[in-house]
Amino acid sequence: MGIADNPRSDPKHYESYRPYGLTKQVPSPRKEGDLITLTFFNPDGTSFQLTNAYLAPESYEWAFREAGFSSFQWVPVRARPNPDKEAAAFWQRFVEMEPLLLVEARSDG
Repeated sequence: MGIADNPRSDPKHYESYRPYGLTKQVPSPRKEGDLITLTFFNPDGTSFQLTNAYLAPESYEWAFREAGFSSFQWVPVRARPNPDKEAAAFWQRFVEMEPLLLVEARSDG
């Protein structure tokens, strides 16, 4: 299992990730191979960037099959239950925007 940028996430949310320490920039409309700039913001005010390539969901699925995995699925990220209602609502909003997904792939061998 691993974590991946959600290729189905709605670009209208990309700047809304800022309260969570992240923004994404990508050309619109997105197409296979477009570069995505992810900016991560640290609590001390510094930031750093990573560049990723946009791949369609079908491209991920194809690559895992080609690598020999017999099953592949996207698994939604969930927020951990939190007794603090304000914190729970804050993180639930992040989960609902679906910036990330878990990738689960299995091999029969």
